[in-house]
Amino acid sequence: MGSITIGVFGDKPEGRQQVASSLAKKGGAEDITQYQTVYSGKIITVIEPTRYPEKADVLAYAAFLSDYCIVIAESLTPALGEIIVTLDLLGKEKGCIITNIELDNLLKGTTLEKYDKFDSFEAAREKIMGAERGGPADLGGGPASAAEIFASVDHSFEVKGVGSIILGFLHSGKILVHDKLTVHPSGKELEVRSIQMHDQDVKEAGAGDRFGLAIRLLASKDVERGDLLTKSMKINTGKEHQVNASLSKFAREPLRPNEQVHAVHFLEDAPCRWQGDELIGGNRGSGKLVFEKPFSIHPGFPVLIVRLDAKGLRIIGKASI
Repeated sequence: MGSITIGVFGDKPEGRQQVASSLAKKGGAEDITQYQTVYSGKIITVIEPTRYPEKADVLAYAAFLSDYCIVIAESLTPALGEIIVTLDLLGKEKGCIITNIELDNLLKGTTLEKYDKFDSFEAAREKIMGAERGGPADLGGGPASAAEIFASVDHSFEVKGVGSIILGFLHSGKILVHDKLTVHPSGKELEVRSIQMHDQDVKEAGAGDRFGLAIRLLASKDVERGDLLTKSMKINTGKEHQVNASLSKFAREPLRPNEQVHAVHFLEDAPCRWQGDELIGGNRGSGKLVFEKPFSIHPGFPVLIVRLDAKGLRIIGKASI
């Protein structure tokens, strides 16, 4: 059974929630609300960045996780611009735009320029439900072998009589019962005791799946939201990362040497300092992201650079190893 994660983006929470609830059944609700359904033998997970536009990092989380993006554009607002910039920075090429306004000039030169356009959700529904996950490249990364497991953790908790449970998203590879996975940035190892998807016990989870794992060797307190899980894959972990960075052409203020910003990589986020060239909008440069604690980066995916408290555009650029 295949899976796909669909992100619903727009500046108005009520509009996003209406579309998400029309696609799937509502599940867990925190800063991101998740919905799930099965359609034509495919598990569809819908994610809606519930606390956006209040929190920019929530938009980043949802964008990283999405294989297919729905953008609801009712009017030209700063939040709509920030959504377009974020999806473009991550190279999100699959999606559609629901709008009755002219957006061609705003979308020109971005990955969203090729999105299908519809004047209503009803007109877009068939296209959305038929969307397929192409592979890791849809998340902004490169190809990966089936043996290279890469996943991000969303929740961890204890269940009486069951033990330690972690929930997350599998971005590449295949997880099997008894697999041993490395947790980053801690470097600790866990073993998969059982796997559950869509409230059913299964023998394996594949790329694109939203999973629940019962684990041994570690307790839930040893695995946190934002941690990365891998097997047979190199992850860069440390307090300093040498990177190539680029600033969105829409960023009004330059990224200055030693400026404190926020880094987001899938569901992992932390404050850091930019130690490198001064960058102005539309430019590239090299330098270091310096963290107070170890931060893990998959070399095939970028880190988003965020000014959490900025007025206007907050997700201003990206950095890659």
